[in-house]
Amino acid sequence: MTGQAWWAVAAVAALHFVVQVAALRAAVGRGMARCDQGGEPGIAERLVDGAATLLQFPLVLLARSLPIGGAGQWGWLILLANSALWGVAVIGVWRLAARRRGAVVRGAGGQSAVVP
Repeated sequence: MTGQAWWAVAAVAALHFVVQVAALRAAVGRGMARCDQGGEPGIAERLVDGAATLLQFPLVLLARSLPIGGAGQWGWLILLANSALWGVAVIGVWRLAARRRGAVVRGAGGQSAVVP
C-alpha cells in the first residue's frame, strides 16, 4: 500500500473507533436505563446493541473468550486494534474493487495510475 492508502486506513480506523465507542456507550446506557425500569428491550436498544456487537467483531468478541480480560488499558488496546483491522479490511476491499474495475487513482506526487 502507498502512503496515501495508509492515511485512508488511519482515517477509517479512527472513524470506526469513534462509532464503536459511541455505540458501545449507547448500548450500555440504554441497557442500564432499562434495568432501572425493569422492562423488555425495545427496538432502538436492540438496534444499538446489534450495531455495537457488529462493530466489535472480530477482535473484541475473540478477546472476551480469552483469559486476558477486557478491563482497563487492555480493553482500549483491543478496541484500537479492532478498529485498525477494520480500517485495513475496508481500504483493502475498496482497493481490490477499484483494481477489478480498472479504476485510476492518484498516487503520491499526483501521478495517475491503475490501482496495482
